[in-house]
Amino acid sequence: MATYDLEEQEQLAALKAWWKEHGGAIILGATLVCAVAAATANGQQPDSVRRKAAADSLAKARQDSIALQRELERQLAQPSPPTAQQPVQGMGPTNPRLLPDVSAVGDFVERLQQRSHVG
Repeated sequence: MATYDLEEQEQLAALKAWWKEHGGAIILGATLVCAVAAATANGQQPDSVRRKAAADSLAKARQDSIALQRELERQLAQPSPPTAQQPVQGMGPTNPRLLPDVSAVGDFVERLQQRSHVG
């Protein structure tokens, strides 16, 4: 350890006392200055980035919408033969089992009514 003369020791003691009294405030102030500087620097960037992202998103959505509309118009302009999934007009559904079975529902309701009258 280095040896200090009396005057240097007094200066060190005064500096330590001053730091003990004011050091916390200096550190707090420096921290606040850094926080404000960081917030100011980053505060303006996200807004411009958000605006650019929103504009890009709108442009992309507009392009997709136009492309979709053109594709639909192209498909509607081309006649397509009816397939097994597309019912021909004048005919019923291609799968009659998709319709409710009225007789089965009627039988079920009748049985429920009979049970309620018996009990």
